[in-house]
Amino acid sequence: MEKVPEGYYSTSSRKVSLRLAPGEEMQVDFLNAELSEVCCDKWLDANGNGKYDRGETGMSGVTIRLLDADGELVAAVETDEYGAYQFEGLRAGVYTVEELEPESYTATTAASVGFELTPGQSEKVDFHNTLIEVEAGVITPPIQDGGQQEVGSQQTLPVTGFELTYLLLIVGGLIVIGILFTSLGTARLWS
Repeated sequence: MEKVPEGYYSTSSRKVSLRLAPGEEMQVDFLNAELSEVCCDKWLDANGNGKYDRGETGMSGVTIRLLDADGELVAAVETDEYGAYQFEGLRAGVYTVEELEPESYTATTAASVGFELTPGQSEKVDFHNTLIEVEAGVITPPIQDGGQQEVGSQQTLPVTGFELTYLLLIVGGLIVIGILFTSLGTARLWS
């Protein structure tokens, strides 16, 4: 029986049963492969160029997931205070590592990367995100010198959610009233 050394895994049987006759010799080989790892960093890509630039910082608390060749979850970790993550003790094989994009951020590099690990390999996969910027603006109709809107102006203000709320409340109220009248009518038929 073999005791597998630290940092390795067995690629053959770890236990072999055999019976030797007096004077007989037999060779038994045990095979091992070095464990692999996947690591690296999650960056805040301040300028959105998809690469690390001097002065950009790591993003902590971002979930990074490791999937096997069948797309099954092997492990998940959160990036540390510096944006670093690591999956250790992996056997050779096909894997995918992916980030779960934080709210209000978008990826500037691939959010999912597939690769094949060989024994003893250290695969480095960095992820970069940039903050989503939302532009806001106010539409103002043109005003004449007298403080009145120009006659014949083609610009109109959009309907806001607040104005739609009143419309939805009116329609909902009419539906409720219709249901009540229907219920009362049905109740009178049965009495």
